[in-house]
Amino acid sequence: MLTTDRQIQAQKPKGKVYWTAVQSPHGGGLTLRVTPGGVKAWYFRFRWMGKADAMLLGRYPTMGLAEARKAHAAARENLDAGINPKRAAKERRDHNAAAWTMQELFDAWHPVYARTPTVRTRRPPGSKTVAEHAWRWSHYLAPKLGNYSVTTVTRKDLTVAAAGVAEQARSEARKCLTMLKQMFDYAIAKGQLEENPAETIKPEKIGATLSMPRSRVLTVIELRKLWQAIESSKSTTAVRAALKILILTGQRRTETCAARWSDIDLDAGTWLIPADNNKSHREHVVYLPSLAIEVLGNMERRHDFVFPGREPGQPIGADALNRALTKIRSQMKAVAPFTLHDLRRTVATGMAEHCGVQPHIIERVLNHAPEVALVGVYQRADYRSEKAAAWKAWGDLIETRVAKAPGNVVSLRKEA
Repeated sequence: MLTTDRQIQAQKPKGKVYWTAVQSPHGGGLTLRVTPGGVKAWYFRFRWMGKADAMLLGRYPTMGLAEARKAHAAARENLDAGINPKRAAKERRDHNAAAWTMQELFDAWHPVYARTPTVRTRRPPGSKTVAEHAWRWSHYLAPKLGNYSVTTVTRKDLTVAAAGVAEQARSEARKCLTMLKQMFDYAIAKGQLEENPAETIKPEKIGATLSMPRSRVLTVIELRKLWQAIESSKSTTAVRAALKILILTGQRRTETCAARWSDIDLDAGTWLIPADNNKSHREHVVYLPSLAIEVLGNMERRHDFVFPGREPGQPIGADALNRALTKIRSQMKAVAPFTLHDLRRTVATGMAEHCGVQPHIIERVLNHAPEVALVGVYQRADYRSEKAAAWKAWGDLIETRVAKAPGNVVSLRKEA
């Protein structure tokens, strides 16, 4: 019986094929077959339904002794479970032949991803996000992983690929890893895999960390330039009004876009954001400042949605606001770049530093979920009057210093 790799190497060809037993911790049956031409191969010899049989495990030296013992263990496990190991191996080969490559997996997953509503927004991802994923795949991942089979690609392969992305752009590596996890979840749903090989890869372990948080806050001067640019822009009435409401209320863009007239009471000055239409998954009431009521009061009510999009029966999308803001921003001279989310930060900062609103009230104005879960369980105070006062103070500032008269313009950030 052969027990070491050196003994395997020492086996010489003879005048006819011969078989030699090889020691394995998984039981008997592992055998080395040597042909007169010197070809060596690993076999598992077994009995099935009372008849002797043998199955090829691999050729030596392509498959070493350790790998042969591992293959023997899998075959032995099938036999002990009452499964013909030869038939199981054929089914596995057939499955691998039908398996997608990683490129085929991406090609199948990407259009499904593009039309599937997300859990957070309940709408499909924006066209910009969809295009960015396609670019990440072609630019970072396809050259390294595209030709792999989804059934043979390993966690190590994925880790090496993602770590390579991290060397170029750490935030992109994190997004690539998220995309890979989604792709493999799709492969599982389609019966290509049983486990997600990317699931346990941690971003911090491959050098893919979150990008530095943004800190852009617009000054009142910049807000006034923005307001003027909005009013003079060629954007639709819905887009212009939505941008103004973002400035006046500080609510999330996706929740603002999805606002319905049935949730707004202009007489009471309230806007209800239902639990199923906001990130925090709880009902949120916005107390509209007078200028916001004026902006909404000038809107036509021909649609269910307050801010209707170009497609009948659909609201404007966050992408439409992003595109509009990009065009509007290009008309604003001497203003540093900013995003829609920076407007939300601007509202929070302005309420705190210019209107004297306390941090815990601002958190409720923004409808942030409590960082500590128990706070959300035991602290049920509504702070209705405090929130209404916060929106009124901020709305008055925007109305007097931004929208209608320049006044004494000051920065929302305190000078050092």
